[in-house]
Amino acid sequence: MVLPRLDLGTPRRAALAAALAIAVVLGAVAGPAVADPPTVEAAEAALAHGDAPAALAAFRALAATPEGAEDPRVLAGLGAALVRTGDPRAALDPVGGAVRRRGNAGDRALYAEALLAVAKENAARGPRSGLDVMPYLRDAVTQGEAAKDATAAEAARLARAVGEARWMLGDAKGARDALAHPGLVGDAEAQDLLARACFGVGDFAQAATAWERAGSRRGVAAARAAGRDERAVADFAALVLESPTDLALVDDAIGAAVWVGKPEALDTALAAAPGAATSPAVLRARGRLAERAGRLDDAVARYREARAAAPDDVELVADLARARLRAAPEDAAAVEEATAWFLEVLARNPADSWARQGLEYVARRDTDAAPKAWPDTLRLTRAVRIFGALAQADPADAVAWANLGTALRNAGDAKGAVEALDRAVEANPYDGSLQNDRGIALLARGDRAAARAAFDRAAALDPTATAPHQNAARLARLDGDVAGARAHLAAAITVSRSVGGHPMLYRAMLDRVWREAGPAAGR
Repeated sequence: MVLPRLDLGTPRRAALAAALAIAVVLGAVAGPAVADPPTVEAAEAALAHGDAPAALAAFRALAATPEGAEDPRVLAGLGAALVRTGDPRAALDPVGGAVRRRGNAGDRALYAEALLAVAKENAARGPRSGLDVMPYLRDAVTQGEAAKDATAAEAARLARAVGEARWMLGDAKGARDALAHPGLVGDAEAQDLLARACFGVGDFAQAATAWERAGSRRGVAAARAAGRDERAVADFAALVLESPTDLALVDDAIGAAVWVGKPEALDTALAAAPGAATSPAVLRARGRLAERAGRLDDAVARYREARAAAPDDVELVADLARARLRAAPEDAAAVEEATAWFLEVLARNPADSWARQGLEYVARRDTDAAPKAWPDTLRLTRAVRIFGALAQADPADAVAWANLGTALRNAGDAKGAVEALDRAVEANPYDGSLQNDRGIALLARGDRAAARAAFDRAAALDPTATAPHQNAARLARLDGDVAGARAHLAAAITVSRSVGGHPMLYRAMLDRVWREAGPAAGR
């Protein structure tokens, strides 16, 4: 089909010609029953006007002809339409053909963009072999560096593709150099990538400038902070006051202020904001800042104010308990108060990590100090209370039940200890140390037969542990079971030697078993 001749002497008539060309491609204008393939100009017009599906159909029709299959304009147009319709992999072959036949800067820019798109597509699928990504990136860089006589727009496209490819290749300096092209100043995504590349090579001032162009205030603040620019404090203060409940942002702001050496400036900026004195979020941010700066008494004061403003906020209670414990770890009243708060948090949110860590810290210190504090049982009683709360908060935690069992046994509650260790074994029946601890608790309860069975089970579960062998050997000896005692002690000696331990204890015990058994035991 031959397009009608139009006078293109004016812009309006030129636009009319383009519209008519697109209409012909789309079939909106009636033609003969058997239509000729569309012209390259019509297909290019469809692509220029954003109708990529129509352009793709037209270029495919053209590429199916002998002349079109060799025409670099057709090959480049087909590749461009494939990229725009989301199939960059299929675009590689026709665009590569255009590069080989014509190879101008526009063709190379398009080829580099398609190669980059395929590399990103492969990388997005998850862990991949380097062969699925690296060659495409390197080829994209090669195309960019081989381009000659590029227009300003083509040069910017090439710089963008090369810069992103080098970034993905781990070449931050090369990415920075490419993305610093003046034609990319108005490209927000390119500026963001430029900022990351600059940050990666330690050029924090340029990173801040690029992030400012990209419209990323947080990026600007982070880059200034990294460069120890005091303006970062004001930047972060403004961001925090806009989103005071964003704890990740708050922690970044605190880290920046400490790094720059101006934590007081950040606190002053936060405190001066309207409503800051009654805002739980701002008070909490100031508490975290004081805690990070080592002003723990100030942190406790800010957290108390925040909790008073938001009494139902369980996270504030955890912060207050943590700061209170850190501020006075040797003060009995402070520890008891912090413990009560942590237990409150655990009851309301069993998964709270600060509550669990704080309680475990207090309970282990109490357990270590209990023998020295005897006959004062205050700390041992508190350890039992804490371990019990931790176990109840997560009934599937075998270690928590084991800790409770050991604490109960130390407190003289052998029956409760066995029950707790039964729960531990139920939660994890494959841990030999739990069976060993259960055997000790059973022995404390007076059930020697069950204790020996538990020690045997522990030794079977973990043959490399010496404690179950030693415990089982002692009971076997008391029961007059010379063979059983010898077997466990021989195993303990072997294990001790294999791990570079000291087998003398087990050799001495074995010697005693031999002597007590008499000459008959050797026969």
